[in-house]
Amino acid sequence: MKQSHMRGQLFSELDEAIVASDLMQVRTLRKHLRAIANRGQTDTEKQTMATAETLLKAHARQQQEVAAARRAELQDERASQAAGRARKLLGRRKGGRMSPEVMRKLVDEAVNDASQAGARIDVQQQDQITAWKTRADSSRVRPKAARRTAASLRIAARAAG
Repeated sequence: MKQSHMRGQLFSELDEAIVASDLMQVRTLRKHLRAIANRGQTDTEKQTMATAETLLKAHARQQQEVAAARRAELQDERASQAAGRARKLLGRRKGGRMSPEVMRKLVDEAVNDASQAGARIDVQQQDQITAWKTRADSSRVRPKAARRTAASLRIAARAAG
């Protein structure tokens, strides 16, 4: 009799916790009731347990949605910052001459930022970065070609002289 009364009291408390949306209390009581009332539940008790499960699952879904929205918000913020950095680097490019090493470093940064920025970099800016990258890549070849040309001129000068 005592056990039956205690069980009824726990189900009553679970009902109250569900109505109050007290998730901690629902979890605690559900755990206790699963342990002591697994067999021989009345239809009302089964319904109360099902309602508790539904409440907890809905809360878990809501938490997942909130977390997903926050992740999307952070990703959007990072993309916006990357787009700003890429635009700033494009502005520096227009600032005048720079050494090939500096240009390559800035191009690498701009390419990385543009890839992080995604759609926040428009087609014109993408084209500017691509053109800048092409120039930077060709400047990597130029020093070698220039050395070959200078060496060829020295050899030709020795042969002529």
